[in-house]
Parts: sequence; structure tokens; C-alpha cells
Amino acid sequence: MKKLNYLLISLTLIFVGLGITSCERKGKDLLSLIPQETDCILHLKGADILQKANLKQFETIVGKEEMEKSLKSFEKVTNSVDINSVLFFADLEEGRENLMALAPVKDTESLIELAKKEGLTIEEEEGYQIFSADGLTFFVNENYIWISFERTVKSAAETIVFRSEKREFSAKDIKGIDKIFKGDIGAYINPSAIVSLNDEIKKAFEKQMEMTAGLGNAKIEDLRYFYNMSFEKKDIAMDVEVFTKDGEPYILENCTYPTLDKALLAYLPKGSDMVAALAFDGVMVNKMLTYIQRYIGSKLGGSLSFMENFDGTLLAGVKAGTGIMMSQKPEFVGVFAQVKEGTAEQTLESIIALPTVKGFEKVGEEYVFSMDNQGNSLYLGAKEDFIYASMSPFQEFEASMKDDEIVSKMSDYNSCFFIDMRKESTIASFLPMIISYPLDGYIAMEGTKNTGHMVFHNEAAEGDNILEGLLKLAITSMR
Repeated sequence: MKKLNYLLISLTLIFVGLGITSCERKGKDLLSLIPQETDCILHLKGADILQKANLKQFETIVGKEEMEKSLKSFEKVTNSVDINSVLFFADLEEGRENLMALAPVKDTESLIELAKKEGLTIEEEEGYQIFSADGLTFFVNENYIWISFERTVKSAAETIVFRSEKREFSAKDIKGIDKIFKGDIGAYINPSAIVSLNDEIKKAFEKQMEMTAGLGNAKIEDLRYFYNMSFEKKDIAMDVEVFTKDGEPYILENCTYPTLDKALLAYLPKGSDMVAALAFDGVMVNKMLTYIQRYIGSKLGGSLSFMENFDGTLLAGVKAGTGIMMSQKPEFVGVFAQVKEGTAEQTLESIIALPTVKGFEKVGEEYVFSMDNQGNSLYLGAKEDFIYASMSPFQEFEASMKDDEIVSKMSDYNSCFFIDMRKESTIASFLPMIISYPLDGYIAMEGTKNTGHMVFHNEAAEGDNILEGLLKLAITSMR
């Protein structure tokens, strides 16, 4: 296979995952050239990303001489192309599939001269100079350079490029599109285009939509997702926002989105490795009940009306201990669900009465049932305002997750998910057996209404930015 010349290496660096930078103002201007019906748009602040990653580390792989050659070639391209603004975009609909990228040009003549020096054939059409190599097609005029990737339908690419400065409506008119310029990486996705690629994905997504959006306020084709990711000194943070195509926040009608009740955290031992929680109201419960009855109700058998008693917070926690080696059972596993006051025993009785729930026997005088499964006990119990399932008898811990500084703050949201990777955690002690990466942090996800936030925090991150240490890990694994 012909070795990629340095021109193509440099141009590809501009448009591929390592990316090159993106200025917010110019990025927004480029949106006016992209079709409004575009399914996916990706924005990169690549210069920031490259600086944070400290690419000099690549010298250990390619060698200093090869790195200097690439950088010199890259410098020639940057004199011709404005690498401060780059957008990727894609359409997935059959007949107009494309994967393309776009950036402003500083000096068309110099860029074309570079292509000629590499022996590439230049064609002219519709005011554009066009050349191809290694599955990539480049369209260049006095203002812009477009790149069309190998999977792109040729006619679709030509239509997009040749009509780009004549279109009445564009991606700039997509409601909320400015949101993709907040972080180092931003993305816009029309989910209906994604799920149409695969029937199984479509069915799964439709089921999820029925559970979470079946109140008449949105269908798959009405939704628009906006993502932003930022790389900071010790954090990788990502935000997700869901809106309708009209730019309205996507929320469940009549839902109150209650916050989590952290009182239940008292029943999770301190040092739990994983915590997940969801606060629900009657609207959410009715949605879940409808969904379960339709898809799995017949398998459970019996009435599921007891679900109407659920009211408050659903909480799950795991403390692996030595069980992380998978050869032993976890030190603690527990699930707790709040119910309307006075209905805990009634709710538990209804669960025990399900034909598929077998083998439980009442234990002692308290309202607790237990069963033995291959030497492991499972307990179901009822308290005043919640029921629980646990691999150990119920207890309120003196040192619990209620006092955990990070998890307790997450109770201000409607949902959360937490994985402990702090230096004293089970995962942090186990990970060095697999990879050489200093770890002292956590993964935390929290959400409410139409927004979600995730952060990977590592206090032990090496270098000036967390990305630098992750790149070092990747380089080490490639050597």
C-alpha cells in the first residue's frame, strides 16, 4: 500500500480524531454551509486538546526525526489552512450517506501547490479544485477546504459542497446548535438517524422511549441530543442535554423530578464501591408500570399493582471487598426502595406472592424473608417506609455512605451513579494488577430533567492535564 505522504498526514490530522482546533466564532460561521438536515455534527477545539495531551510524548513511538518531519510538513499546511475552525458532519439516511469535514482556507494557491508537489492530479469543477488520495477527496476554493471520507456517496458530497454557499436553510438554523461550542469536544445528534441503521437498536430505543417519553410530548424523530466534553487538570467532564427539535427542553409532562433522599445512604456501608440511585414520583412509577406490564409482566405472573406504592428513592449499593476477584461473593450488596408510608409490608407480601418469586421463608418476628441460593443467602424485608433486598441481614451502619462527601452532594439531583476509585477503594487497589496508571478518584454521574453530567476525577493524574496521563498510558500500551 502506498505510504501516505506528509501532506495527507497533515490534512488527515486536521480532520480525524486527534483533530485540530476550532474557534467558536468561526465554527458557528461554518454551520451556515452545512445542510440543515444533517444528522450529526462534531466540533473540536483540537489545539486545546493537543496542548493538554502533550503530543511530544509521541516521540517515544515514532522517533524524534520522524516527529520533526511530520511537524514541519504540518506547519506548511497550517500556512494554507485556517486550522482554528474545523467541523465534522454526517448524514446517515440511505442515498445521501456522507462523512465530511470543513475548514476555512488561508491561501488556496499554496495549498494546491503542495498537492501538486505530492504528485496529485487536480481537477476543476463548479469553482472548486478537487484532488483525491487514499480514499479521501478534497474540495478547495478560495474560502474553504472540504474533505469527503471514503464511505461518502460521491453525488451526496458534490451536492453538499457545490450548493454550500447557496442554501437558504442550514445547520445554523438547528435549534440549540450553539450548545456544541461549550467544551473541548461538542456534538449534535439526531437519534432517529442513528437507530434507523439497525433494527435491533431501533427496537431497543423505542422501548426506552416508551418508558421515558410515552406521555405524548416527544417521539424519537422529535429529539435532539447535545454533548460537550472538557479536559481539565484533574477531570474529564461531559454534559448531555436533550431537547425537542423545536428547541424546548425534553421533560416528562407533569413529572416533578424529585431529588434523592439521602437518608437511605445510612444503609450502605462506608467504602461502597458503587452507588446508584433514582428518585421517582407517581408519573415515573406509572410509566415504569405500563412498560413492565407490556414487555415482561406476563413472565412475572400475578398482579403488579403493588408498584403503585413506590414513592421516593430507589437506591442500590455494592461493596466488593475481596469479592472483586470474582471468586468470592461481594462484602455487601443491597437494594432499597421507598414506598408510601404504611404500605411496606403490603408491598413486600405482593412481591413474595408472585409465582416467579420462590423459596423465601419468613425469618424471626420482624417482617423479613430469606432464601438460600447455593450457600448464599438473600434477604427481603420491609421497614416503615421502604422495602429492601440484600445479601446480608438488615443493618444501619455507624460509618455509612451518608457521610461520604461526594455521594451526599449527589443527592441534590434526580438520579446518580457513583464508582469509587479513591486510593483506599477496592478498585484502586486492584487496578495496578491490570494497568500501570496512578488512580485516586471516582466516576460520578448525576442528572435531572433533560440534563446529565458525568465526571471522571483523578487526584493522582500526572502532568498539567488529565489527558496527558491518559495519552501516556495509551503510548505505553502501544510500545
